[in-house]
Amino acid sequence: MPKPHVVMFGGRFTFVQDWARAAAAAGAEVSLVEGQKRPSSVGTPSNPSSEVAVRNYENSLKFRPSRVFWPLNERLSERSIRHFMTGFGAGTRPVTHLHTHFYSGAHIVTRIADDLGLPLIHTEHSSAIIGGHVSRRGRLNLLEICEQAKTVFAVSEPLADAMCDLGVAREIEVVPNPVNLELFASRQPTAEYPVAEHGGRFVTIGWLIPRKDHAAILRAFAAVMVELPRSSLTIIGDGKLRSELLTLSESLGIAGSVRFLGSLDRVAVARILDESHCYIHASKAETFGVTLVEAWGAGLPVVTFPCGGVSGLADVIGGTVVTQRDDGLLAQAMVEQVRTASLDQRFDVRRRAAERFAPSAVAKALAGAYDVL
Repeated sequence: MPKPHVVMFGGRFTFVQDWARAAAAAGAEVSLVEGQKRPSSVGTPSNPSSEVAVRNYENSLKFRPSRVFWPLNERLSERSIRHFMTGFGAGTRPVTHLHTHFYSGAHIVTRIADDLGLPLIHTEHSSAIIGGHVSRRGRLNLLEICEQAKTVFAVSEPLADAMCDLGVAREIEVVPNPVNLELFASRQPTAEYPVAEHGGRFVTIGWLIPRKDHAAILRAFAAVMVELPRSSLTIIGDGKLRSELLTLSESLGIAGSVRFLGSLDRVAVARILDESHCYIHASKAETFGVTLVEAWGAGLPVVTFPCGGVSGLADVIGGTVVTQRDDGLLAQAMVEQVRTASLDQRFDVRRRAAERFAPSAVAKALAGAYDVL
């Protein structure tokens, strides 16, 4: 049986690139596409793997404000995608499946899939669904997608439940985001063990926004410094709360031990994780939590509040779920994790993460969706 040829939309997102890798591992030929404000190109500096072709289509300029011009913007986007699909066949095998991510915009591809007679696979990631921030129009788009799609994936159980609460009345298959763990697991850790005599190196990654609650991490780290005064905290990510968090770190007397590094690429993130002992997560809600999986992939224990997604797996893969949102309890768990950390434990965490989240672990579900025998 010939390989299915899957066109997967949303290629600018790193985690969608990981889904493309998983699709290739499932036995599909994958063309990963994204609309751009420039002529179409086949190309590749951003090509996520040798098994995945990266193709871009020229997307029309979107008019603002979108809430006023959304009908025009949708028509222009649909025209761009139709034009791309019409000319896509030259030099490639016929497309057999379309695969979308996120309900916002995917309904346009849904109509095109119907017109072309192609099966649609949809994967939902949206935190708006978990947070209850879906507009009436967005809900209708989600229902349209899920009604037509051959297969619907949600990346966590809470997300699937929230989709059902919005009226999705069909089977939703829960499949975790695959994560390219090779980048993290193939590196040699540079952090020292045992940890307590050196102080713990803590790290967190995420947008500096209220939902991520970096303030709780800073307050907990201030308490950690009392017991482990040589510790450090690295914060990766940027956002509107940066100056406020800098001020808080100064008022807590820990500014000299906290680094705000801003946004980094995945290679730089992997290097920081190599140097660290423990990953901290204080988010109030997550649809999935890719950064937790990346930390596990590097072998770090994760200390987290329960916030949905994969956070509840910390006790299983490596780390601690702090069941109450309490800064003192968070600090206590941070100290306990670094005091018991070891290099052997680190490699065990890597192994357990790979078993659940490597692209090959997700390939079986995708093979069924793509009709791979």
